Amino acid sequence: MKNGIFCLWLLIASFNCFSNDLLEKGISAIENSDFKKANQLLTQFIDRCENCPDSSLAKANIYKGKANQLLEKYDFAYSSYRKGLSIYRNSNDANGQVFALVSIAEFYRNLAQFEKSLNYLNQANFLIETDSVSIRNEIYYLNRYAAIHNEMGDELETIISYSERVILLARKLGDKDLEANSLNELGFIYEKKRDIKALDYYNLAYTIYEGLGNKLNMAYVIRNLARMTYMLEEIENNHQKALKIANNGLKLVDTTNWISIKVSLYHTKYQSLIGLKQFEEAAHVALKLQDVRIKELELEKSKELFETEVKFSLKEKDNIILLEQKKRELLNEEIKSNSSKFNYFLIFSLLLALLLVTTYIFFYRTKKNNQKLQKSVSQKEALLQEVHHRVKNNLTILNSLLYLQSKSIEDKRLQIILSECQARVNSMALVHQNLYNVEDVTEVNLDKFISELVSDSARIFNQEDFHLKVNNNNVSYNMGRTIFIGLILNELITNSFKYAFSIEKDNSINITIDKNDSINTISYQDSGEGLNVQFDEEKKGGFGFRLIKIMLNQIEAKIEYSKSENTFLIKFKDDKKV
Repeated sequence: MKNGIFCLWLLIASFNCFSNDLLEKGISAIENSDFKKANQLLTQFIDRCENCPDSSLAKANIYKGKANQLLEKYDFAYSSYRKGLSIYRNSNDANGQVFALVSIAEFYRNLAQFEKSLNYLNQANFLIETDSVSIRNEIYYLNRYAAIHNEMGDELETIISYSERVILLARKLGDKDLEANSLNELGFIYEKKRDIKALDYYNLAYTIYEGLGNKLNMAYVIRNLARMTYMLEEIENNHQKALKIANNGLKLVDTTNWISIKVSLYHTKYQSLIGLKQFEEAAHVALKLQDVRIKELELEKSKELFETEVKFSLKEKDNIILLEQKKRELLNEEIKSNSSKFNYFLIFSLLLALLLVTTYIFFYRTKKNNQKLQKSVSQKEALLQEVHHRVKNNLTILNSLLYLQSKSIEDKRLQIILSECQARVNSMALVHQNLYNVEDVTEVNLDKFISELVSDSARIFNQEDFHLKVNNNNVSYNMGRTIFIGLILNELITNSFKYAFSIEKDNSINITIDKNDSINTISYQDSGEGLNVQFDEEKKGGFGFRLIKIMLNQIEAKIEYSKSENTFLIKFKDDKKV
């Protein structure tokens, strides 16, 4: 009998040891940046943790939250964090509560929800001031306090003092991870001050993380090093050094899904290549940067969706709690009343409850339908804007290739032809650029578009000394019509730069856009002496005027030329769909 009891005790003890081993292995997997494995191990531990201590179960939930957060599964992360905090609170574990509260504060910091992050930090601070909390948890609180206030742009000197205090405490405690965290944070603060000390702190943090084998934090620090090296122009060959650091960082994160780090490293690499005038390679990097930015946009959308779901879930719970409280109050009043009043009040309460439920269901369904419609519209707008962005980027690359080709040709005539092609491609790219990151993607801002069109054409043809005047009487057009108008204006602008302008007089271009009922009129005038031949003969001649004729046919427009005023008048109606 005694042997049987001993064997049973031994079996239970070995099972608990096995479970604790899963917990430690899960935490170790997070430190080694293997977040999927960590999530699996911690889930196994929680599933088998029937008789284990509350502190172990709470700790496993908090670390499972960290693993899911790093895997960008924000809804699962939030649920695990809340479970861990609830267990710590039920067991009155002050240390555990501080650990959980600061972890949730860090979770909201990564979502840029600083107000909520500070709320959880304040709860942790209250426990630190009123209970006996370990130095390790106090350091963890101070470290995250400095990080959050730094991102919020608070007083830098105060944040520096917090970070330096954490570094001293971490070294005293022998906690390398916390020490490296604060060194990295201190580097970020000095980076804001554009102080070269930032590089020293970043390098110290990187060395510690490398010794710990913490790949994720190594990636964060190398991202900061690349960015800071590029910004500091006083460093010799800073662009070349920043490019080398960015390349090393991209090798480190190549097989990971750490999108925000990749975006930052590709951006620094692109800027460094531009600074080194390696335009062809920069164009390739720009395409890669565009791809990871699209993934980052999808990630931001998932974060916004999670935040919306959390807000709705909390509001729904509050409504249920309020409804339950109302029912209790009504029940107490019913008990105190006589039987007759009780019956009437019960009927009234049931009708009221039915009305509340019906109203709640109606508004809930209406809100859900509105959210679905809003989400669908937002997704389509984001996709349309992304299309404009991609088209603009492709046209910009084509423009760069034409520019590089023109620079490699000595024939002046061919250079002029390529420059004209550049101007035409640029006019189309400007339309898409003006439709990117605007609320209304159906209309183009003509004032901005024409000003940029003239400015870019002037750069292509090396024209600087001239005046531009655009009079637009609140007229705007859609993308299709604006492309053809832009090509027509581009040919007229090119003609002005090539033949009308002279260094001996004041050069000017006047463009007026007006609309009377359904008739649109665009007037173009420059300071030149006008055409040397009849306009009808000119239209039959050069390629530019033949192109103008083709564009006019596309929008069913007519063009007139006044020799006395040296003015082109373009007229067309709105009823033509382009």
